[in-house]
Amino acid sequence: MGLVIGTRGPRGQGTSSLVAAGGRGMFTSVAGVPAYARAWFEQAEADLRAGELSASGGAYEWACFQAQQAGEKALKAFLRRLERECVAVDASFTALEEAARLLDQHYIATRYPNGLDEDLPPTRYYEQGDAEACLRSARSILERVKPFFTS
Repeated sequence: MGLVIGTRGPRGQGTSSLVAAGGRGMFTSVAGVPAYARAWFEQAEADLRAGELSASGGAYEWACFQAQQAGEKALKAFLRRLERECVAVDASFTALEEAARLLDQHYIATRYPNGLDEDLPPTRYYEQGDAEACLRSARSILERVKPFFTS
């Protein structure tokens, strides 16, 4: 998922507290946030809500996967908001590394019967505590980037 954030503007010029390179121009929303970036963040929020619903219904493996997707999409939204690609980790985002690492573990294992143990499908492996930890991690990522999407 590459949840590393930082900034460096084109040709190494500092641009904010993030390290990035590149850029792209697209449509811009009313608040000055590119529409495509806002769409990624909106989907991240929807994935988080879906994860919470999955967890409440006992589908803990899906809750973990949806939390992973929410965290990933929130950070992609953030990078799209900056119109940059990430090239390094900024110190202000290091607090999210643990959350990101936890979520990364659940990208494949939550969906495939051979992702963990061929005799134990994800639906029987994952428990409520796993879902709660993943959802907590995803929430921390969304909370960190949300200010970049509000006016």
